[in-house]
Formats: sequence, structure tokens, C-alpha cells
Amino acid sequence: MKFVKILLFAVALVLLLVFVLSMMAPKEYNVSKTVEIDSPRSLVYSNVNNLASLNEWGPWKETDSLMTTEIVGQEGAVGSYSHWKGTEAGEGEQKLTNLIEDELVETEIHFLKPFNSTSYGYIKLSDAEGGKTNVVWGFKGEQNMIMRAISMLPGMDMEANIGPMFEKGLGNLKGICEAKAAVAKEAEADASSYGFTIVDRPAMQFVAKHEEIAMDQIGAFCEVNFPSLARAIAVSDKEIGGPACGIFLTWDEDNGKTDMAVAFPVDGAVQIEGYETMVLPPNKFLRATCTGGYGQGMAVHQAIEKHMVAKGITQVGAVIEEYIVGPSTGEMDTAKWQTNIYYAVQ
Repeated sequence: MKFVKILLFAVALVLLLVFVLSMMAPKEYNVSKTVEIDSPRSLVYSNVNNLASLNEWGPWKETDSLMTTEIVGQEGAVGSYSHWKGTEAGEGEQKLTNLIEDELVETEIHFLKPFNSTSYGYIKLSDAEGGKTNVVWGFKGEQNMIMRAISMLPGMDMEANIGPMFEKGLGNLKGICEAKAAVAKEAEADASSYGFTIVDRPAMQFVAKHEEIAMDQIGAFCEVNFPSLARAIAVSDKEIGGPACGIFLTWDEDNGKTDMAVAFPVDGAVQIEGYETMVLPPNKFLRATCTGGYGQGMAVHQAIEKHMVAKGITQVGAVIEEYIVGPSTGEMDTAKWQTNIYYAVQ
């Protein structure tokens, strides 16, 4: 009987302690961390306004390699949510609840395991000096009595538990955004240097010599076939309707091969033995201009690819090199050669 009394007294003492601690602790918590990112707000926003991106730079997967995440609903739309489950991260769902472009992202986080609770996340963006972006990542909610009591113990409050993780996540976000901003800045410089522009081109008909060849044979293939193709068109009594072109239908870096054609535009019905008539459909093209020898072209192609990645442009068809000034026009000074490069895009 004495033991029962002691046990009841101990339980009562614990409950009293929990009650006293809970009365001392705040009923609500709001933990936030801030970082300055050397990147435009629009770029930062594009990396925080959807659940896939939040998972990419969020710190949780780094502490739980077994964590799995599934996104449900339209990506980047209010109402979509992700469900996560892991050994260290527990289980829960995060839902997008509010989006204000370039300003605010709000989410509702429902923890299922190891305990059931609901919190609210927010990411606020604002301008900083020098074109940089200030980012505030926060987490808020209400604490029940047990949570309030636990939060009063050393190292158990929300700031101590969540703060370091938020700092790590913001560091990840900063690295991702600044790397993308550097690529975008380089792409803008290339766009200015090479005169990038989007143009509409109608359907184009060519007479062409078309083969799959090794990439290191492109020069020899062009040197042999452009003159013979021009002679064949002249003999057929057809007129060449524009500059000589190289048309690249595929570009296989892994195997060092390209499916390409040397071609001249020709109008009207035409059929020349040993050659084929090739028609490219109307499309939008990203155009760039290369000045100098053909060795300069690779730098332009690489710049185009970076530009498309930075701008979210997708290639959907052939690449055309249009040799405006060069050997086919009788110009032997490579410094004066000019090539227009077109990428079919959507």
C-alpha cells in the first residue's frame, strides 16, 4: 500500500511538473531562418514554388537515405501535396496552400508519425541590394501541453531542433540558385554575342545528299558533296534558291555519328538521280550567327544549348547550318565567313 502511495505521488509530481512547464512555455512557435541569394527573385521563386524543388534542396533526405517521397496532384499547383515516409523523418504530408508569384509560398505540413500534428510552412522572397534576393524560410504552429513541456527542456525547443535544418536547406537552395543564375548570365552574354533570336520559317524544300557518317568525316563529306550537288542541280536546269546548308537530323555524341545532309534549297517539283528531295516542315527556330571559320561553330552550338537550358526552350527538330558566306560563295578568307545556325524549337 505504501508503494502505491509513493507511485501515485510520483505520477502526480510528474503531471504537476508537466503542467508547470507547459504554463511557462509559449502556446505557439514560429521558427524562421534567412539567407541572401545572388540570383533574381524570379529564378529563386521557380525553385521554391513546387514540391519537387522543395524536396530537391530540402535537408531531410540528407539525414534519412531511406526516405521516399510521392507527389500527388498537378505539380506546382495549389492543392498538390507530397507524401513522405522514412526511418528518421517519420511520415507525413506537405500541401501547397498559397502561391504569390515571386513573393510567397505557403504550405500545410501534416505529421503522421512519430506523432500527429499540423504545422504551417512559409517562404517569403524580397529584393536585396545588387539584384540579389532575400529569402525567409519559416515554420509555425501551435504546441499542445506535452509539446510545450518538452520544449522547456534543454535543447528540445523548436528553434534547437528545426533551426539548423532550415539553415542547411537554405544553404542548399543558395547553391542551386546561384549556379543556375551563373548559367543564365553566361547564356545572356552568349545571346548578345551571337544575336540569338526566335524566328518563324516556312516549309523548306532541299535537294540533298543524305547519309549517316562519322563526326570526324563531316568536313570531307561536305567538301566532296557540295560541289557535285551544285553541278547536278545546274545540269537539271533547276536554280539554287538560297545558301548551301548542312542539315543535322541526329547528333550521337556517344557513338560519334550524325545523320546529316548537305543541301541546297530548290523550288518546285524536282527529282535528281543520286540525290533526294527533303522537305522540312514550318517551325519556330532559335537562330544564331557565327562569324569566322567553321571551327568557331562548336562554341556557338554549345552556347545555344546553354541558352535553351537557361530559358527552358526545347529542341524539337533538325539543326540547320546556313552557309551565307564561305567557300560555296567563293570567299576564301575565313575571317569573313558567316554561318546562320537554326535549331527547331517549341
